[in-house]
Amino acid sequence: MRHRATTAQRGYSLVGCLVTATTASLVAATAIPVYDDYIRRSHRAHARVALAQAARWMESVATATGAYPTANTRVQSVALPGDRYTLSASSANGQTYTLFATPTAAQAADGCGTLVMAPAGQRSVRHARLSVQECWPR
Repeated sequence: MRHRATTAQRGYSLVGCLVTATTASLVAATAIPVYDDYIRRSHRAHARVALAQAARWMESVATATGAYPTANTRVQSVALPGDRYTLSASSANGQTYTLFATPTAAQAADGCGTLVMAPAGQRSVRHARLSVQECWPR
């Protein structure tokens, strides 16, 4: 007994492969920028926490000594984990200070630029495309 040839063929058609490739490209084109933005926001949050910790340290030193540490202190240039920000402090006269979280490497594309913190929780940004409220959410 002979078997008849079936008309259904097994395998993938060129059109099916093209539709799959196009769909995968569209998903990747949408997902990659969203993921990159998520990573930048995450590292920005780490920088804000590091600035708050550095501010507490500056305040504790000022409480103990009567003045904020000057530029020669160990807080002056500290790299955060991931090398996305560099933390630095500036205090010319010991009566006030300014803390900076400057983006480096891949974080340089972040729209918030340099995060700035001063005494009493004053927050601002430098070289930013985004507003202070977007970069320093409460």
